[in-house]
Amino acid sequence: MLIDDDLNDSAELYYVLFNTSLDAVFLTQQDGMIERANQAACRMFGRTVEEFREIGRNGIIDVTDPRFSGALEERQKTGEFFGELIGIRSDGTKFPVELSSALFTTKDGKTQISSIFRDITDRKRAENELTKWNELLSLFIKHSPIHSFIKDVSEDESRVLFASENYDEMIGVKGSDMVGKNMYELFPEEFAKKITADDLNVVLKGELLRLEEDLNNRNYRTIKFPIKQEDKTFLAGYTIDLTDLRNSEKLIRENETRLRELNATKDKFFSIIAHDIRGPFSSIIGFSHLLVDQIEEENFEDVKKYAKIILKSSEDAMDLLKNLQIWSTLQRGNITFKPLFFDLVVLVKEITDIFTASAQLKSISILSLLPPSYLICGDEEMISTILRNLISNAVKFTRPGGQIFISTEDNPKEWTVCVRDTGIGIELDDLEKLFRIESSHSTFGTLNEKGTGLGLILCKDFVKLHEGKIWVKSKIEQGSSFFFTIPKCL
Repeated sequence: MLIDDDLNDSAELYYVLFNTSLDAVFLTQQDGMIERANQAACRMFGRTVEEFREIGRNGIIDVTDPRFSGALEERQKTGEFFGELIGIRSDGTKFPVELSSALFTTKDGKTQISSIFRDITDRKRAENELTKWNELLSLFIKHSPIHSFIKDVSEDESRVLFASENYDEMIGVKGSDMVGKNMYELFPEEFAKKITADDLNVVLKGELLRLEEDLNNRNYRTIKFPIKQEDKTFLAGYTIDLTDLRNSEKLIRENETRLRELNATKDKFFSIIAHDIRGPFSSIIGFSHLLVDQIEEENFEDVKKYAKIILKSSEDAMDLLKNLQIWSTLQRGNITFKPLFFDLVVLVKEITDIFTASAQLKSISILSLLPPSYLICGDEEMISTILRNLISNAVKFTRPGGQIFISTEDNPKEWTVCVRDTGIGIELDDLEKLFRIESSHSTFGTLNEKGTGLGLILCKDFVKLHEGKIWVKSKIEQGSSFFFTIPKCL
C-alpha cells in the first residue's frame, strides 16, 4: 500500500508540475512525435494538444536554424541539451526560445524525451538593446577625443584594466595594448611615479582629482575619480588634450595685446596730428605775420631773428612729418628691409652735418669717436633714421655748452652703436615709457624744444627689424646714453 501511495503522490506531483508550469513542457518520442503538451505550451505556440500531435516536433521548431541539428546531435550523444533555438507559433511567427531537453526511459523500456521551452523574447530584446548600447558606447569611446581609462590601484602600482584606443595619439600605444601594464611600462619614470601616487591618493581618499599635465610638448587636463564594484574600489578617469585650446587662448591674448597696441597707436597718431603738429605751424604763422609787419614798417632789425625762428619751426615740422610718414608706412607693413654693407662713418658725418646749425645755436659739440672707416651690414635708411632721432634728442636735451659723443663697439656677434650726451638726463620712472607708444614720453628740451616721443618708437621698431636691441642708461643732470645693436648674422 505504501508503494502505491508513493506512486500516486508522484503522479499527482507530476500532474501539478506539468500543468501549472509557466514554461511549455512536452513529452516527445525519439522520432519527434509529440505525445503530451501542457497548457503553457498551448498558450505559447497557439495550438491545441491534438495539433501538436499532428505536426510533431518539426512544427514547433525552426529546423532550418543551423543550431537545430547540433542540438539533436548533442542530445543523442550526451542524453541532454540546453541552449537557444527558434520556436514557431501557429501563425508562422518565429520567436527565440530557451530549450532544456533530456532523454529518459519509461518503466516499460521506452525512450522518450522531455522538453521544456521558455519564451525568451523579452530577454533577447533586452540583450539586443544592451548590445546596441554597448556598441554605441564603444563607438563613442573609439571616436571621442577624450582619453578614458579604468585602473586597478594598489600601494605598489597602478595597472590598466581598460583604456580607449585613442591613447596611441598621446603616447603611441593603443588602449588595447595598454591593458595589464602599469604606469612605469607606459610613461617616463618621473611622470609614471607622479601618476601612480595620484592614483593611490584618489582611491584612498575617495575624492575626485583634477589636474593639468604636460607630456611630449602637449598640455592635458585629467580628471580621476574612484568607482566601486562590490567591495573593490577602482580608479576611473579621462584625459582631454588642451593644447589647441591653450594655443587659441594664447593667440587671443596676443591679439588682445596687439589690439591695445593698435588702439594706442591710433590714439597717439591723432594726438600728434591734433596737437603736436599744430605747434610748429603756429610758430611759423605767428612769426610770419610779425615778419610781414616788420618788413612793411621797414624795421629790419628783427627780421633775421624772426626768419631764424620760422626756419627752426619749419625744420621741426618737417622732422615730425618725416617721422609720421615713416611710422605710418611701417604700421602698414610697406617698408622693405634691405640689409647691405655700408660705411657707418660716412653716414654719421651726413647726419651730424644736418644738426650742425641747431647744435651751434646751443654751443653744443657733436664728436664722432668712430675710426676713419667702419663697415657694418644693415638697412642704411633705417639706421639713418635711428641715428637722426637719437642725435636730435641729444641736441634737444643737452644744455648750451654740452657735448654729444657717437661711438661704436665691435663684438663677435654684433655691432653696438652708442649716442651719449651730457644733457639733463631722464627720470627713472620715465625710462620705461621711452619705447612704448601707449605711454610714450615727451618733454621740453633745454630751450623749450617740443618733442612727440614718436622718434624713439621708430628707433625701437627699426632695431627690431634688424633683430637687435635698444636700451638707455641715464642719470639726472649727468646725461643719457642710448645703445642699439645690429647682429652680424643678418
